[in-house]
Amino acid sequence: MNISALDVFPAALTAYLSEHPKLSATITETDLDGIELPLRNATTGKGFRRLLLLSLCDYLNIQIQSDDQRLNTISRFVDILHDSSLLIDDIEDNSKTRRNEPCAYIQYGIALTLNCGTFGIFKATNELISFMDHEKDNLFSPAIKYDILKIVNEEIMNLHVGQGLEIFWRDVSLEVPELIDYIKMIRMKTSGMLRIMARLFSKFFSININDEDRILKLMDFIGIAYQIRDDYLNLATKDAADILEGKFSFPILLGINKELEQSKSSRIYHVMVKKYKQKADVQMVLQLLKETSIFDQNKQLINSIVDHIIKYFKFEESFPINHLLLKLKLDYENQ
Repeated sequence: MNISALDVFPAALTAYLSEHPKLSATITETDLDGIELPLRNATTGKGFRRLLLLSLCDYLNIQIQSDDQRLNTISRFVDILHDSSLLIDDIEDNSKTRRNEPCAYIQYGIALTLNCGTFGIFKATNELISFMDHEKDNLFSPAIKYDILKIVNEEIMNLHVGQGLEIFWRDVSLEVPELIDYIKMIRMKTSGMLRIMARLFSKFFSININDEDRILKLMDFIGIAYQIRDDYLNLATKDAADILEGKFSFPILLGINKELEQSKSSRIYHVMVKKYKQKADVQMVLQLLKETSIFDQNKQLINSIVDHIIKYFKFEESFPINHLLLKLKLDYENQ
């Protein structure tokens, strides 16, 4: 559209809108290349969710081909959703690195990264809708499509509630959450991605209600175990970023409660709510957690949760899912 002469702009605008009535058709790859830059350059994970999907097929005796488009669609949807949420999480947590690389918002700016993270959620949903609309075997009736979109909307809202609670405790209320509230939070925040995956899997493969309830409970267990493990590793083997962020993670909750059992105040709590923390503050918290055996207890708990999951669901040693779960145990390679 040539607008060098402003007096013809209204007519040129009318012609442009008449020639391009469908807005989505005007969006080019060039447009998307720029706004998706943070997402395109995101470092992907280790494929745990994909392996978990395959393990569920084995567990439920579902025969599939390696290139089954239903599995590929679920995996891609959850991967885009997960990567998009991490772009936003890193901004909310003021994180510095993600998988040993500078966080996306540091590389591309907060505005573009935030927009990209939000866009990714809708992109994943749009790809899911497109798959259902063009699926050749007509597996998805209008009612099933509607149910699936309700599931996606519900669980994405849960993800935001879980993340929001953690931020609220850290930045606004400064109140130490009760253990049950912490579990509820990570069930929404961390188990949420696995719950979406499992619920889509159940719809795509017509899983009966009893099996669906069972695998949903399994996803809750795994998500909770994974977050408690991640909380431990952040403080025990990494840079203790959770302390700098003021996050009430699982070892921190245990440490604060341990101190309050013996005193009316908690040194760990006072460090966690400080706006600016020094290296000495971080070292003091880590030392207190070691002295009170919180790290040892946390480590034992993670391993016992994994053992409990295997026993509760009666996973035999030969099951692929059994091997996948055992890898969540700490020091598993040395056992």
